[in-house]
This record gives sequence, C-alpha cells and structure tokens, in this order.
Amino acid sequence: MYKGLIKFSDTNDWNWDIEPVQLIHNSNTLTKAGADNSELRSEKTAGQTDVLVIALGAYEGTGANRNGDIFKEAACKQHYKTFVKSGSKRKDGSYDGRALNRHHKNKPEDPKYGNIKAASYNDKMKRIELVIGMDNDKCAEELQKLAEGKQINVSMAAKVAYDKCTWCGHEAKTDNHRCKHIPSKLGEINKRGEMCSMDNIDPKWFELSIVGRPADRIGMSLKLASDSSYVKTASDYRELYPGFVVPEDDSFLQISKYAAEKRSLVKKLAAMEKHIDGVIEGGPKDSKDKYLAEQKGKLNHGDDISDSTMEELRGFEPAKLLKALADKGIVFSPKDFIKYLFGAKGMEGGAGEMFSKVKKHLPSMFSELEEDGDDVLNEEKYEPSHSDIMPKGIMNMVKNLFENHSLFDQPAHGRIMRITIVKKMPIAKLKHKEEEKEMSKESAVKTLAKEYAAYKLAALRYIDSQNKLDEDTIFNALVQNR
Repeated sequence: MYKGLIKFSDTNDWNWDIEPVQLIHNSNTLTKAGADNSELRSEKTAGQTDVLVIALGAYEGTGANRNGDIFKEAACKQHYKTFVKSGSKRKDGSYDGRALNRHHKNKPEDPKYGNIKAASYNDKMKRIELVIGMDNDKCAEELQKLAEGKQINVSMAAKVAYDKCTWCGHEAKTDNHRCKHIPSKLGEINKRGEMCSMDNIDPKWFELSIVGRPADRIGMSLKLASDSSYVKTASDYRELYPGFVVPEDDSFLQISKYAAEKRSLVKKLAAMEKHIDGVIEGGPKDSKDKYLAEQKGKLNHGDDISDSTMEELRGFEPAKLLKALADKGIVFSPKDFIKYLFGAKGMEGGAGEMFSKVKKHLPSMFSELEEDGDDVLNEEKYEPSHSDIMPKGIMNMVKNLFENHSLFDQPAHGRIMRITIVKKMPIAKLKHKEEEKEMSKESAVKTLAKEYAAYKLAALRYIDSQNKLDEDTIFNALVQNR
C-alpha cells in the first residue's frame, strides 16, 4: 500500500468569484468565466456534455484553501498537465484523458462517468482550469443541477513529494510526521503576519471525482459532519472514501507508449552511474573496472562533429536522422547535441556559454530521472522514426561518422586505441563527482540538461529495442556524460 503523502482538494475549498463548475454552452462560456481559451478548446463527444471546472487556485492568486493547503504558482504551471496526461495518445497528439470517477472510487473495475478532456493554467486568474466531458446518462442528475444554476462538487487527488509548514519550514512526507503547528494552528496568523499553511511540493494530480458535500457522505465521522471548520487530513478522506486507491508508482503518468520501457532502462542506467561513481571513489575492483577508469574517459577526447557536417545533418527530418544515427550506435555528445539544436553560430553565443554549465548536470542524469523524471519519460519528440525509407545522402553521412562517433564497442575501442597512440594522450581519469558538485541554478541550463536527457534516453531505448544495447555501449554512453 502506498504510504506517501496524498492531498485532496474540492472545488468548494476556495472562495471563487464565479461558479467553479459550469456547463459549456459555447466558446463564450469560457470567455465570460475568464477562462484561458488557449488550451481548453476540445471537440464535442457524442453522449457527453462538456463542463468547465475551476479546479484549484495558485497561492499567489487565491491564497490557502479551507484545509490550509497552498499550491505555489510554479508547481501549478509545472504539473497542471498531469490532470490529463494518461490514457492513450490520439493521432493528433492529444490524449483520451483521465477518467472521471464518483466518490473517489477509482479502481480499474469501477464505473467511469466521463473524462478530463483538457487542462490549462490561467496566468491571468492564477488557477488551474479543466474541461471535463460528463456522460449524459450516468451524470443526468448533476447535469440537471448545473442547468438549473445549482452547483456540484468536484474533488481531486494528488501525490505530493512532501508539504512544508509555512511557520517553521518542517517538511512532512506523511500525515504521521507533522510538526507541532499542523494541523492545530492552520489558518492562524503569527506575529510575523504569516498564515500557518501547508506548502505542497511537487503535486501530481492523478484522480478526479464527482462527490457530494462532505457532510452528506455516509461514513463521515461525527466531527467532520458537525464541525465545518475542521481541517480534513488525507486519513479523513480515506475514511470518507473507502473505495479510493493510490498507484504504487507513477504509472498513472505514463502517457507515452515507450514510458514503461524508458522507466526500466533508467533504473539500469542509474545503477551503472552509481557503479562508475564507486569506481571513481573506491578504485577499480577488477580488470574491467580498471579499463573503465583508465581508458574509457579517452572517448571524450575524440573530435566533435564538424560545423559543416552538423549543418548538413540539421537539414534532415529529425526523426529519420535520429533513427539513422541510432542504428549505428551514434548518440550525440552533450556538445554536439547543443550544436544540433542551435547550430554552429548558436554555439558561439549564449548556447556555447550554457554548455559548460549544462555538462555539470549530466554525470548523475539518470539517477535524477529515477527520482523524478516523468516529463522526460513521456517526451516523444526525440523518438527515432520507424520508417525504413531514408532520404538520399543521409546513410552515407552517417556511415562516415561511424568510426569516430559510434558508441558500439568495436568502433569505440578502436577510437580509444587511436587516441592513445596517435594523440599520445595521458591516461584519462574520469572526473570525480565532487569536482562537479557546484550546479548552476539557472532554469535555462536545467531545461537544456533535461532536453539532452530526453534525447539520450530516447536514443538508448531505440538501440535497446533493436537488441544492440549491451553493457559496453551503456558504459560508453555514460562516460560521454562526464
């Protein structure tokens, strides 16, 4: 059973200036409600009625909710799409959307009452908005209430890494590890003018339900039914909704058809990263480790892809180019990847300056993805094409890059020998991770590092799908990050 922190919130937990749940008659409904039209437009679905839901507010715009929970704007912007990122992907790139449940009965075998069709973060109003499709037959009572101008209550659940007390900064990963202020002081103002609240870190929403008002639900304890000011905890909600289940992992966020494969591969890559760190810290334990420590690092002394060649490569369709490269075991180095994104001229400006900072994030890249990498696992823009038809010239170019850039064992080993003999390089030492401890906090640098992680993971997954990803190739790919 999942023992981490779960947060529930209802549409009636905030004081809105408008009705938080409204029937969508046409696009004017969104405009009148002040909703963000850019991401909320969706096609009508037969047998459903579309409904606008003001799901929750960012702290900067609405403050804490009635339960003392706050969701910072940065977290809302980063994770609002988790409301819809599930199910299968349509041909147009959109998703079927997460199912709509009733009373948090969310087991696969439980009835479904519609789906979440779209989600948006409204910058102007500082809130998360949803469009849900409610099944006309199963939700007739709720739809009738909305048509009469009455309200219904919609409740959502999120996994939260931890919450932080705004008074003392204590971080709680479960309801059983609270500071003295939570929940007894929630809502109170201290001498510094700070309201006692719980700042929810890294929320990922995974479930949405139609619910009755809490006092109407059978099974609610007497204190909840009689005291409307009582702050409800996750334990209270679980008592209230016994049919609720929590996924053990983050599989509810797996929207890419390759996400499961990538998750498995990330675990293997993270384990090997730790092994390399162990060799660096404790020294080689066998001849294989000695070869890794003394020779593999020389791969990074090879030549980069020339500017002229890179410009030619940038002219091909990305998915087909990435397939042709991956088939030969060629994975762009961090520097070549940035050059591919921005061009040779870009490397002379801001992109080149970022490179020295980006590379500091890479030695533990897959270990970090193992902890929190849903966005990267679900990224598909770097997936190699499945087409066997390649443009003219692309295969010859890739063939010419094979000996000097492939990560497969034979060309990589030959490259190490050439670098040792021809360039007369001294024994290369892999940098100790402590030497790269200082990380830049610039968001652009972190974003670029994530892009490289997404690209590299997609390439390695494809190579693995072709049964070409052996241990040597993995080590070569990891050494390339150092």
